Amino acid sequence: MASPASILIEAFEARFNSTPEVFRAPGRVNLIGEHTDYNLGFVLPIAIDLACYAASAPNRDGMLRVYSMNFEQGREWPLDRVGSLLPAKDWSDYVIGVARQIPNLRARDVMIYSTVPVGSGLSSSAALEISSALALGWPFDGPSIELAKLGQNSENRFVGIPCGIMDQYVAVFGREHAAIRIDCRSLENEPVALPGDVAIVAVNKIGRAHV
Repeated sequence: MASPASILIEAFEARFNSTPEVFRAPGRVNLIGEHTDYNLGFVLPIAIDLACYAASAPNRDGMLRVYSMNFEQGREWPLDRVGSLLPAKDWSDYVIGVARQIPNLRARDVMIYSTVPVGSGLSSSAALEISSALALGWPFDGPSIELAKLGQNSENRFVGIPCGIMDQYVAVFGREHAAIRIDCRSLENEPVALPGDVAIVAVNKIGRAHV
């Protein structure tokens, strides 16, 4: 079975006639501390194997083009208009909210493919924000609290959702075989090893109510 990254690269090459770089940010499940991140408490999330992938390559047209494979929709804007865009109330707002904060933003073609279910509580929006930031040219190497803040700012100030920083934080700092204990006051974190014989299952169940 083809990997999400290879599916994305093939689709990108067919649409934009260039070979992209691919970036990935995971979804998350929170083990302890619901609604405490925006109240400056403690949380214990884990990154999951579902993720958002963003492929990008520069273009010479002075445009920012974004295409979602999941929604089968594309958006494009002249690069010099990105800073003045208003929310469109769709998935592209999460990308534009990030793009407005990228230093020295350049013309790019971007394609997105996510395996994180939308609206299921697995933080698909934060995974989109962080992978998009990397694809749009985030200029620093390695995990960074500033990258997590950029994603949160996109959601708070452009999309208009007053979320805390937990989702973006774990999309940046998540690691295999460990949860992350985050102090949302200081924004310090500590990895917490998970037992090797424990499986964590997240179930997104939609059913009928019975009276």
